[in-house]
Amino acid sequence: NLGLRWEAQGFEDTNGDIAQTIDDQWAPRLGFVFQPGQLGTQRIYGSAGRFYQDMLLNGLVYFDGETWQIWEQCDGDPRLEGSNCEILSDWGASISEPVPGLEGQHFDELTLGYDRQIGSSLKLGARGVYRTLRRAIEDASVDEDGADWLLGNPGYGPLSEYPSANREYLALELTAEKTIGTGLMLVGSYVLSRTQGNYPGLFDADWWSVNPNTTGAFDFPDLMENADGLMPQDRRHSIKFSASYATRFGLSAGARFLWQSGSPLSIRGGSAHPPQYMYLAERGSMGETPNIWDLDLRLAYDFAHVARRSSPMRVVLDVFNVGNPREAVAYDQVATFTMTDEGDQTDINPNYLQPTRFQPPTMVRLGFELGF
Repeated sequence: NLGLRWEAQGFEDTNGDIAQTIDDQWAPRLGFVFQPGQLGTQRIYGSAGRFYQDMLLNGLVYFDGETWQIWEQCDGDPRLEGSNCEILSDWGASISEPVPGLEGQHFDELTLGYDRQIGSSLKLGARGVYRTLRRAIEDASVDEDGADWLLGNPGYGPLSEYPSANREYLALELTAEKTIGTGLMLVGSYVLSRTQGNYPGLFDADWWSVNPNTTGAFDFPDLMENADGLMPQDRRHSIKFSASYATRFGLSAGARFLWQSGSPLSIRGGSAHPPQYMYLAERGSMGETPNIWDLDLRLAYDFAHVARRSSPMRVVLDVFNVGNPREAVAYDQVATFTMTDEGDQTDINPNYLQPTRFQPPTMVRLGFELGF
């Protein structure tokens, strides 16, 4: 299969004019499947393609108005009387100028896999995936004091003084599916992967922040020092297992188990652009978080057995996070808060490498499903 996809994006301002266009998004695609031997017993498949991502509207400012964002640093709780606050920066709302040569954010992906049917009840598979980021769209300062900001492609055009955004994902996935009798189904997989680069993506996994295209990356050139390394979403090993069993009298049961190795930790400190923090050593080089596991269970009963005919009602009992592991999944990675004019790190953070997020607790959900 061969294909070529074209798409364009246009952003309209509050005056009704198109303030920015991205119209050169050409995405070629290639895919193949080859079945050697007896048809239906083996499959070799692969694909290669380019994929563009839509850009959300919170990055480009295309409306007129008053000041809409102020950054302040206070010596106490700003809600209490007597606290002194210093304005670090304030942003006014105005229609952004068109960014020349702006390219859409996109990545290329290559996959190659092999599946084999063994007998009538076992299927084994192996798949390799390589994904690389080609362009990102991010906000960045085009002057030293942060008075002038631009949304563009880091490393290109007006943002050529920045390093280009990069992220590479390489994975090997092994899968197995097994049926036993007429009611039991087992599915398992193991993934060995590596994710590295200098840009986590539209979701800022460094800060668990959802600010697509306006993350903390690329705000100032010096913040990108030591920023190339293992990504926070890198989990080298991942094992998944699920099982389901259906009885002849309407009761079915299922389980899902997940185990993952830890994710990389970094060390960050004060920068010349507070409240931003810089990497004090190579990203992802300060060890990793603990391994985590998760187990979910489900019981369901279909009333068709009781009614002895087709029934639209089913009762479901789910138990999430069995065992209540509550392992830490995120840590405070800021070691120092400020940097002196001489470049020395000061104001030590007493909570450095303390947990900030944990796995959710055990939860039970009872539900009824009614079809109509």
